[in-house]
Amino acid sequence: MAKIIFKTTKKLLPTALFDLYGSVGWTEAGANSKKHGALLAKVYANSDLVFSAWDGKILVGTVRAITDKYAHGCIFGLAVRPEYQNQGIGGKLLEMCVRKYPKIHWGATIENPQAAVFAEQGFVKSERDHLEKGVCPI
Repeated sequence: MAKIIFKTTKKLLPTALFDLYGSVGWTEAGANSKKHGALLAKVYANSDLVFSAWDGKILVGTVRAITDKYAHGCIFGLAVRPEYQNQGIGGKLLEMCVRKYPKIHWGATIENPQAAVFAEQGFVKSERDHLEKGVCPI
């Protein structure tokens, strides 16, 4: 495994975020990389917590969270490049979120392939209904 460095900066390059999201299939074919990368950078800059994993200058993984710091937090965007998956990077990123505020209730919206990583960190499927409104602009 490559030497992975974990960082806490919220300032991530739009191109690096767009490339990471593309690697996990979260960008549409033909999407405007400049526009969508800039939107992603704003989303990360405005999140309460941002953790990222780097192999040199390559962004290999990231996660972000929004939290009130006292009762609730929600995790979004856990992404690890396919060639770096199954090396513990996703678990470490989740652990960093939970460790920051270990006594609050954490929730997450996940893609099916991520379920195992969340389960390894102690997350369980909720019986609560999930409601949504609006369309994500990214």
